[in-house]
Amino acid sequence: MTGLTEISDVCAYTIVCGEKVQTDGKLYYQGYDVKIFLRKVQQIFDDLKANVKDWEDEEEIQAYLLGVLNKERFDRSGLIYGLGHAVYAVSDPRKIILKEFAKKLSDACISGWSAHRLEELVNKGRIIRPAYRFVGVHKEYQEMEERE
Repeated sequence: MTGLTEISDVCAYTIVCGEKVQTDGKLYYQGYDVKIFLRKVQQIFDDLKANVKDWEDEEEIQAYLLGVLNKERFDRSGLIYGLGHAVYAVSDPRKIILKEFAKKLSDACISGWSAHRLEELVNKGRIIRPAYRFVGVHKEYQEMEERE
């Protein structure tokens, strides 16, 4: 996960018996639930801390990571989970940023959904938006082949 600028979906519902049912919001990054992914990242860091005694010993760290890749350690999936490209000895500071981002996003969504619902109740089922006023300069349509 090299950056959260590529979040692919934010989902606040699930499908039950063919109908949408509102749920807590979920973030998806390239098809993976971010919450589950973060749990895996935390688990591999915890396992790494428990199994590598000397953080200065590159051979010990390399042996651990090779064990993970060879499906002999951690969850035996052969995958090394992490955020970005660096492996941090104690914790990954970007995880804190990700948690803050997810919290801010969920807070913003909840307040927005609440505002829409209140507006809907007050306006008898309608959500009213401001009128759109174009302030640009109109241009003649140009076919794709003719564009530079």
